[in-house]
Amino acid sequence: MLFLLLTALAALVSFMICFLAIYRSDRQKSVYFNLLSIAIALYLTGNFLDFSSAQEASVVGVKVSYLGVPFIPGLWYLCVREFCGVKVERLGIVFGIMFVPFIIMVLAFTWEHNGLLFSGFTFQASNYIGQAVFETGPFYPVKQLYLYFFNALGLFTIVTHYIKGTKRFKKQAIFFFISALIPLFTTATWVVNLGDTWVDITPLCLAVALVLFFWGLQKYGIHNVASSLRDDVVEHLQEGVLLLDNEGVYMDSNMAFNALFPQASQVPLGTELDDMTYLPFNFSTLTSEVGVREFTMDFDDCIRTYKVSVSPISRGKQLVGHSAILYNITPLKNIMSALEVKAHIDPLTTVYNRGFFYEKGQYEVQMSLLAKNALGAVFVDLDFFKKINDTYGHECGDYVLRTVALVMSGNLRNTDILARYGGEEFCILLLNTQAEGALRKAEDLRKKIEAHSFEYNGSRIRVTASLGLSMLQLDDATDNLDKLLKRADEKLYEAKRGGRNRVAV
Repeated sequence: MLFLLLTALAALVSFMICFLAIYRSDRQKSVYFNLLSIAIALYLTGNFLDFSSAQEASVVGVKVSYLGVPFIPGLWYLCVREFCGVKVERLGIVFGIMFVPFIIMVLAFTWEHNGLLFSGFTFQASNYIGQAVFETGPFYPVKQLYLYFFNALGLFTIVTHYIKGTKRFKKQAIFFFISALIPLFTTATWVVNLGDTWVDITPLCLAVALVLFFWGLQKYGIHNVASSLRDDVVEHLQEGVLLLDNEGVYMDSNMAFNALFPQASQVPLGTELDDMTYLPFNFSTLTSEVGVREFTMDFDDCIRTYKVSVSPISRGKQLVGHSAILYNITPLKNIMSALEVKAHIDPLTTVYNRGFFYEKGQYEVQMSLLAKNALGAVFVDLDFFKKINDTYGHECGDYVLRTVALVMSGNLRNTDILARYGGEEFCILLLNTQAEGALRKAEDLRKKIEAHSFEYNGSRIRVTASLGLSMLQLDDATDNLDKLLKRADEKLYEAKRGGRNRVAV
């Protein structure tokens, strides 16, 4: 009687797991596991009916059990493949694996007419339990061969992936390996004697294995997050998608992500993100508030910039993982760079404009005052520039301005700041430069401009410049950019009054 109650309980538990596996899709989205749980539930239900005191009910129970039992080995193998990250996607292969179980099921339902799976049966009954004992037919060994083949193939798959798997995967693989051995071992060896009837306890152990397998899937989250990425919409997104669990372990990635990082397509399920050193981010920087949000890389022989958007994946109030989406923002970056250039650069001379000069100059003056670093300001004004415009035209004047800017840029350091201040005036900030060095640089620029050969439409044009130099007063904390430029401008007019083509300090 106790055995009958345990059989009924096993069938009930299998139906509960079947219900959870199908309807709690936020936790378990493995189609193969859902089908496996249905097959086991049918098998255990038929097994319960088989232990009946009535012969007709026992025969019906055997047929019900054969709605599920032939499919269990193949579905279990498909579950193992999915768990190991090598899910069988081609329907042709799946149908091929399920073809033999389908034939077995048909033969079980029509055994009275074909005699291939069973050739006959006897009904054995005791005081409280009955069972139909079938005589095997010529096709029965095929059913047994199929069962042991796919059980062994599943175990072999777990072992081979265990050898090359990560530490996290190995812990999970051991768990599933043991749960799979339980029904296989009992099928081969465990039989108990109840009264005058020998009864196989494999169905009970299969129920235990199903509970352990389901619990393991929920505990380790093998399919909680990873299965959602198999949706075709996500898989074919142009943006790269990376999926992690809440501990920073790699779960899955789509085709766009694998195209950016081909190594990711070969990563075993369960690899920690921090071990994927070829990625431009790790788990802590990816999930922190100040972590990596943009990165640049060479892809398809061009430099691209990507933005990383990270979102938590929650189940109720529990955090179960993170999704990272990589957006290609190279076109946006290019547009922003072009706008920034337009905002900062003088379009005629391609040096800084007056607005950006003030913005950057104020910062550099403050830093120089704090660090007590010498800084010089130079105003440059082209002599008789109006006469050049009147004589040769404004296009010639534009040519002179561009050329003067080019001459000065070629004789300044990268740290110096050159800007077109307005009209024919330029302004320069000489960073970390003492007064003597600033004077030498100003005089050198004056000579370079004077010595340069300006030719326009066959006419040789003499161009000179007057320069005014002023140094930042490091001992005066109230000194600022406006005062510095005012002093340099006063020196510029002093140079002009002194005859032009000279430097006034």
